[in-house]
Amino acid sequence: MRAPHPQAQLIVVDMRDLAFMDSSGVHAIVNEGARVRALGRRLVILRGPPDVDRVFALTGTTRNVEDGDLAPVDPSVQALLRRHDTDGAS
Repeated sequence: MRAPHPQAQLIVVDMRDLAFMDSSGVHAIVNEGARVRALGRRLVILRGPPDVDRVFALTGTTRNVEDGDLAPVDPSVQALLRRHDTDGAS
């Protein structure tokens, strides 16, 4: 995980396109969330597919992360980046 911008008050981790996550990934997110909260900032995850989401429940860390949902029609960050790359190539 890259360090947040020094002025960023909100860090969003978009997991909607994530195909796999294990407990080490969950712990990395939880630890980073604790670190940014100590700095007075927020880390919010956009919930992933059920298999990814289940890892948070199985590891008992759902109460340690702030999560949110977006409607499935909202584009993912990766889709926005691909669209930007395509538009910029014209």
